[in-house]
Amino acid sequence: MKVVEADATRFIPGAERDDKLSAAEFTRIYEKYFDRVYKYICYRVGCRHSAEDLCSQVFERLIERHGSYSPDRASYEVWLFTIARNVVTDHHRRSRFVRLFVPEDDAVNIPSAELSPEALAITAESNEALYAALGKLNEKERGLIAMKFAAGLRNTEIADILGTSASAVGVKLHRILKKMNDDMTKGGFSR
Repeated sequence: MKVVEADATRFIPGAERDDKLSAAEFTRIYEKYFDRVYKYICYRVGCRHSAEDLCSQVFERLIERHGSYSPDRASYEVWLFTIARNVVTDHHRRSRFVRLFVPEDDAVNIPSAELSPEALAITAESNEALYAALGKLNEKERGLIAMKFAAGLRNTEIADILGTSASAVGVKLHRILKKMNDDMTKGGFSR
């Protein structure tokens, strides 16, 4: 099924519009963005149960604030992920406890029947090294990694959310990945 992004096209600057979100329109938006929003939040909070609750808050806010969206300011996707980022930030402020990475018991690791025990051991070792490298990043660096790899946002979309340029996002991501690679190499992990 192809999802048509009618949600953004119905907002014509200066035109009269109905700010109420229809059930059909919400369903299209939810189906299109839920997986990416959930993965982003799950990565940021490190717990599936909290991520589910926070994801529902994101879509509640989307319904409440749908009328405030303006295509002149940002794309619909950027607007939605800004809401998600704010929900996660609010969660961290409330909890005063930020998990540094997704624990292995919360990570989705479904073993393949095709992998040998040796391959599974290597995968577990590389995941451990990756989690250790992620744990050494500061909050902003983890946020960038989450937006890029968990949510699958493009550099231009991340730049819009953060209020910076796409090239600055690219440079920051490159430096973060190099830092992680160096940490993993120092820890004895090799590709």
